[in-house]
Amino acid sequence: MHQQLSQWSNFVLKMIPLFILSIFIIVLGGILAHGVGRLFFLVEKIVPNPFIGSLVIQVVQLCIVLLSLLAVFDVLGAGSAIASIAGGLGLAGLALSFATRDSIENYIASILLSIKQPFAPLDHIRIGEAEGRVISLNSRSTLLMNFEGNHIRIPNSQVYKATIVNYSRNPQRRFDFELGVHPHTDLLVAQDVAVGALRDTPGVLQSPEPSFIIRSMGDSTVMLQLLGWVNQKDVDFMKVRGEALRRVKISFDRAGIEMPNPVLAIETEAAQTGVKYRGTSSHNESGHTIRSCGQTKDARSKVR
Repeated sequence: MHQQLSQWSNFVLKMIPLFILSIFIIVLGGILAHGVGRLFFLVEKIVPNPFIGSLVIQVVQLCIVLLSLLAVFDVLGAGSAIASIAGGLGLAGLALSFATRDSIENYIASILLSIKQPFAPLDHIRIGEAEGRVISLNSRSTLLMNFEGNHIRIPNSQVYKATIVNYSRNPQRRFDFELGVHPHTDLLVAQDVAVGALRDTPGVLQSPEPSFIIRSMGDSTVMLQLLGWVNQKDVDFMKVRGEALRRVKISFDRAGIEMPNPVLAIETEAAQTGVKYRGTSSHNESGHTIRSCGQTKDARSKVR
């Protein structure tokens, strides 16, 4: 018994320096991996795409951690044991690959997205039903922030397979909006007024120049579509669109171009007299209700 205790104590005494060296290797590997993460600004100079730079840093950090673990096993004399264990984990590795299939698929998709570069940080994009600005692309998912300030996280495998609309890739972007005018409006005058207001709007490009389209014609409304272009690198797209809409409305008011008012016509018939009363109700621009009433001879009853 005393001899066994003596052997164990000698073994522990021999292993203490190796354990200390192993701890030092692990700490050194962690410091190096953390230091590589802090050198992202240097990687950006070598790799222009920040998404690829992030993946490169992650791969380098993983390699440092694995090398540190292998060095620890070698110091402790467990290198051969680890090799035999790794050889016997073939089936377990196959099962693990099936279990982590989604993670592997997302990681491969992140590499392909980084290489093809369909979008860049802060780009305004739409992926399926999700729309917003790109915040980050990591090994698992793509993070967007919509215009309400909410984060949308989409797996990279879905991003790679989905249709991606990038609104920021082309600096020139077209905006449009619709306005309705009265059917009796002179459309040539309306066109001159609307296009002139668009040309005078700050931020609207003169080439391609603003345009005017008649979308549809109805009983009480003629729908007009106005189009203009902006340079997204110089101005805010939504602000220019809103300012253009405001200026066109003011120009229409000054030119006497009327917007259609909703009209409701109701016809009623007295039960005994057979006299039909007809009235119309509409709202003017100030919001007041205007009513008119008349009577006609008719034997039928009708409500519209």
